[in-house]
Amino acid sequence: MILVLAVIFLIGAAFAFGSGMFTGLINLRQLTLDEHVTFVGHQSSSLHLINPSDKFTGFWQNVGNGTVTDPLGIHVLTSEELMSMYDGSTMADTFVWQPEMC
Repeated sequence: MILVLAVIFLIGAAFAFGSGMFTGLINLRQLTLDEHVTFVGHQSSSLHLINPSDKFTGFWQNVGNGTVTDPLGIHVLTSEELMSMYDGSTMADTFVWQPEMC
C-alpha cells in the first residue's frame, strides 16, 4: 500500500515540511519533492528510518532516469540526510526506498 502525502505547510513563497510531519508514517516508501520544498526543523520532522532488509538497503534514492521500482538517481541518503541535505534547486525528484540489487 502506498500512502500519498498531501499535507504541506505554506511559509512565505515556498512549501515547507514542518516539525513532526512524518510521525507515524512508517510505510511511506515514495516521496515526491519539487523545487519549492524545504524542510524546517528537520531533526523533528520524523521521517521514519528505513530498516535494511533483504528487499531494501535502508536508504532513500531519487528515481532519476529510472522508475520507482528501479531507481537510477545519484542521491542515496538516510532519512535524516534527506531531511537535512535536501536542496530543491538540485535534487527535485521522486525519492523511494532503495531496493537491494538481486
